[in-house]
Amino acid sequence: MARFRELLRDRDFSLLWFGQMVSQCGDRLTQLALVAIVTGLRPGSAMELALLIVCTTAPTFCVGPFAGVFVDRWDRRRTMIVCDLVRAALVLGIAVLMMLPGTLPLVYLSVFLIFSATRFFLLAKLALVPELVTGDRLLLANSVTGASGLVAAGLSFAVGGWVIVRAGVIGGLVLDMASYLVSAAALALMHVRFRTQQQGEPVVRVAVRSVWHDLVEGIRWLVGLRHLRATILAMCLLWSAIGLLAVVGTVWVQHLLDTNPAHLGFLVSLLLAGVLVGSLLFGRIGGRWDRTQSMRWSLVGIGGTIVGLTLGLRFAPSASLVGALMAVLGLVASPAAVCTPTVIQERLPQDLRGRIFSSVTLLADGAMAVSLFIGAAFADRFGAAKVLLALGVGLCFGGLLGFRRSRMSAL
Repeated sequence: MARFRELLRDRDFSLLWFGQMVSQCGDRLTQLALVAIVTGLRPGSAMELALLIVCTTAPTFCVGPFAGVFVDRWDRRRTMIVCDLVRAALVLGIAVLMMLPGTLPLVYLSVFLIFSATRFFLLAKLALVPELVTGDRLLLANSVTGASGLVAAGLSFAVGGWVIVRAGVIGGLVLDMASYLVSAAALALMHVRFRTQQQGEPVVRVAVRSVWHDLVEGIRWLVGLRHLRATILAMCLLWSAIGLLAVVGTVWVQHLLDTNPAHLGFLVSLLLAGVLVGSLLFGRIGGRWDRTQSMRWSLVGIGGTIVGLTLGLRFAPSASLVGALMAVLGLVASPAAVCTPTVIQERLPQDLRGRIFSSVTLLADGAMAVSLFIGAAFADRFGAAKVLLALGVGLCFGGLLGFRRSRMSAL
């Protein structure tokens, strides 16, 4: 606690920490407001919700690979401020569009632009932290920003849903805009400055060549990394499950329990609380266990929980049951969420981690995007319950199959 207080005495870090906390609250409020918009305009449509989520993840593919090159050449603090101001303007634009008929395509475009700006903001924040704190304080700073971000997300989902129910979607969007403006004001008070790289080739040309080279090299390494295939497959399965649950589970729960954004936000906050508690527990006691085996048990646990949630909702729908199982789902998912990046970090040389992580992230996000549309299409055709049951059984089968293959390899 003393080291934490000492870290917060650093004026620039405190402002950055406060700014990113407020900004992350705005991100989550935006997500809740957008779900309320789509489900209000197209109630019961899993495909429309899938399209919305794709608009939030597409910047990972279209913008993410290039954003890092730009961030390295720009003033990081100013980049974050501009991103906050751009997001505030776009959220205000969505509030205006909500008052006009037939503007859902423009809302989707605005969502894509908001989360494109968010990619720049996150990369600039990650690059700025080492300029503010160094040495043994850096690990503490990253722990503080990571944990506080998770807490901010949980509180935002819990409180934001209630705000949207009370103040309406427009009121929620206005609060989103205000959060981005507060974040920009906090960042503007920082003293740190970054010397931009003016010399050399134009940044766009460097970005295109660098991204293409890194992606090709990263994919080439991935093809040859046999000892990491199980880890990469587990990450893709995890993100596919997240995509399916976000679309099919949300629509089905809203239909069965007649939930509003406040209830949905509270359920998501329970899931995040389970992930937080599970991550802390696994961080303390999981070091003695085999990482790959832990990931497989986690997949089995996720699948079993989804099966239990689906059967429970099918035969005895209850908000309390959903809330309890969402917290359990977060607990059992945390080992896979912690182990997958750790295994990659441990088994790769330092100079390859960035491009491999970039390629793995593209694969995982691609798996989630595909699962969004496939799950939505199958849910509209065969029903959400059958899709969720298939997901749970598939995850259990995948985890158990991994155990069988590892035993056969050991013989």
